[in-house]
Amino acid sequence: MKKGNQQSYFYNSLLFMRKIFFYLFFVVLSGLFAHADPLSPRNDQVCLRLDNNIQLIIDERIELVCTVFRLAGAQEYINYQLFDYISEVDDFVYNNKDHPIISFIKDIRDNYNFAYSIAAKSALMVKIVNGNIVYDNAWNLKKTFSEEYEQCWTEDIFREYVGLLDDFYKKSNFHLFFISHFQFYEKIVEESAKTISKINVPVLEQYYQRRVFPVDLYLGLSTGNNNYSIPGINNQKQWNKHLAIVIGVEYENNSVPSISNNQIYTIVHEISHFFVAPLIEKTFRHFSSEMETVFSVVKNDMYSLGYSSARSVAGEWINEIFSIRYFIATAEDKNNIDEYIAENEERGFIWFGKAIDETILNCHENSVSESLSKIIQFAKSLPSRWETIQAEYLSKKPFIIDIQPSFKEISSNTKMIKVIFSESMMMGISGMLKLPDYPMIPAEFPSCHWENDTTFVIKLNSDMLISENEFGVRFPYYSFVSKTHYRMKDNYDMIFKVQ
Repeated sequence: MKKGNQQSYFYNSLLFMRKIFFYLFFVVLSGLFAHADPLSPRNDQVCLRLDNNIQLIIDERIELVCTVFRLAGAQEYINYQLFDYISEVDDFVYNNKDHPIISFIKDIRDNYNFAYSIAAKSALMVKIVNGNIVYDNAWNLKKTFSEEYEQCWTEDIFREYVGLLDDFYKKSNFHLFFISHFQFYEKIVEESAKTISKINVPVLEQYYQRRVFPVDLYLGLSTGNNNYSIPGINNQKQWNKHLAIVIGVEYENNSVPSISNNQIYTIVHEISHFFVAPLIEKTFRHFSSEMETVFSVVKNDMYSLGYSSARSVAGEWINEIFSIRYFIATAEDKNNIDEYIAENEERGFIWFGKAIDETILNCHENSVSESLSKIIQFAKSLPSRWETIQAEYLSKKPFIIDIQPSFKEISSNTKMIKVIFSESMMMGISGMLKLPDYPMIPAEFPSCHWENDTTFVIKLNSDMLISENEFGVRFPYYSFVSKTHYRMKDNYDMIFKVQ
């Protein structure tokens, strides 16, 4: 046997043995967990309802769907924090990593917008019956696929998808993996409850003068760091009047992944959609033409976020405004409001800070109708103010104002290069990349540091600065962030020639 074949044989043998080990390990554990007393009596869910009527759920269908989308390369379903758990999933389903559902998902993502919340929703449109994944006939498919936001897939695609998902589920024996992790899931739910119990639902109900339906908050270990308010959840023949949100978990100062304090804002945002969506439904016609104009300018950014129409864009930024009003009213997380504003502007809603200033910042005690009237008035003014708003947004971005010693030429005994920014920067947030077509500048990377909040120091290995040689370095725009939470507008490239 040739050396290469020996290595290949040895590697494949290891993989096979590892697979067998995990299989036997999970068989033993499943026998133990069959007699466990989980937070819920079902063996395809772990759930716990809190006093604020939010129910925390880890659901087998969510984990299954997120796994196949991740295997298909869907970036929004990759959770970089839960490496050990994801590795266990990958090991368990290794023999099915090339299952036909993977290429199917890749194809429909290329031709449709089968991504983000629609993928998460697909998990809730199926059910597990006697070990089979089947379409949940509680859903009204005709109504579901006639909705505007459902144009990113079709009923035929959905039915074919369910069949492939069922085949993957059986062949990978995914249920065995899920039940073997019950105790781990229970710890996640219990840890997350400490955070979610802080959400003050009565404040929302008092403001909107409406009861909040019970919220089913699905905690996804494989959902990545995104969150999804499930659209059209009421398109069920006998809807149980529950809202549905899918959100990823992360590590925050403890050994168990959970919902973090930073995610409270996200959850409030998703709950707010329940109240705000009907307001948009009733009023969008009053400012639709102005939003169409805005959408024509920002559509590329919006497409990348999953918003494919002027109406969906309007629904998102207006919902964000009402979400921030909750934090102003409750004084919860109030110090982070500027960060939320910057985050929205950096996502592409460059008018967001101006909208907050003119609609709710100093008048958060207004009624819903008064606030909405101000928002509509602001939206109608957007096209005529666009150039001013764009200039104000760009003025918030930091930029490099000086490089010492002078850009382009340095001596062979230069010890350091100082890069000076226009704004106070987040110290510790930095990164340098190799500039294409140039050798990387000979920096002593562990010694590079912030001298103060405007000056970044590149420490050089002067022994490598050979006369007449050129070096390059790129400061990526996303790696240098101001203390007001804005990134640089563009990458900044530097080329130095040694004298």
